[in-house]
Amino acid sequence: MNGQQSRTFLIILSIFLFIAFGGSLAWLSQQTALATGSFGFFLFLAYAAGMSMIILPCTLPLVFVIIPLASGKGYKKGFFMALLFGFGITLTLTLYGFALGWVGKFFGLDRQISGAVSAPVILPIIAILAYVFGLSELGVLRLRLPAFNLPQFIQKQSDYAKSLLMGLILGNAGVACPNPLFYVLLLYIAGLANPFSGAALGFAHGLGRATPVFLLTILAILGIQGARFLVEKRIAIEKITGYALLVFGAFLSVGWIFGVRGWWIYETPPNLAHWIVFLALSLVPLLILRFKKKNYGTNE
Repeated sequence: MNGQQSRTFLIILSIFLFIAFGGSLAWLSQQTALATGSFGFFLFLAYAAGMSMIILPCTLPLVFVIIPLASGKGYKKGFFMALLFGFGITLTLTLYGFALGWVGKFFGLDRQISGAVSAPVILPIIAILAYVFGLSELGVLRLRLPAFNLPQFIQKQSDYAKSLLMGLILGNAGVACPNPLFYVLLLYIAGLANPFSGAALGFAHGLGRATPVFLLTILAILGIQGARFLVEKRIAIEKITGYALLVFGAFLSVGWIFGVRGWWIYETPPNLAHWIVFLALSLVPLLILRFKKKNYGTNE
């Protein structure tokens, strides 16, 4: 395969990955009844949720690790370096899924939390996690997420070995990411109590996390700096993500507190109590944040 053929292949692949990325996020945005999902549903949910994590602060830096490494290496070498990096991320999360499935089997969690994903208990879990992480992203709360530093010996490896090892290590970076769907996935894997099913779900999630990173790296190899927008708008993206998590958590909290399901906002006539709780949970944190900024400004 010559240089022109390699470039054509990467362009076609990037278009395919972009369609997969957009389609997965569109599908994910329509899922409001996670509690009724089958294994197949959760398999695709794992992939789509993995893709959605590209805009979160703990996984966004993955882009800035592999792009400088793979750019300027040529089409073929850059492609395989990005592929190995994505494979490392996917393998790490596959092992997490396998281990969690084995733990679930060892402790008999299939008997203890069997059907937990279809039980009402899952709604408050998602609501609380989404709301708390949203508060954290906006700066109302401070949560310290674990950081992962690359060992020095990796820097001495060949480009291919370095890409794979960095992917394996940085796959851990997303374990504490503020995505409530990831924790729902963990609960589901533990409840299955099947190491191989857990590995399959972990693989799908890891593949989802690797896809947008792989796509942006390919674009960079082609000379298209798709990551520049993420760099320039990083703070804004974090704030938008934080508020989206906050509103999502508030929406689910109303369903949890009042025992309603689905799109309760379309109730006719509107339920005043539902809307008061929703607006309070959505707007009070912004008022607190505004007060804190004003207070700090006065002190300075």
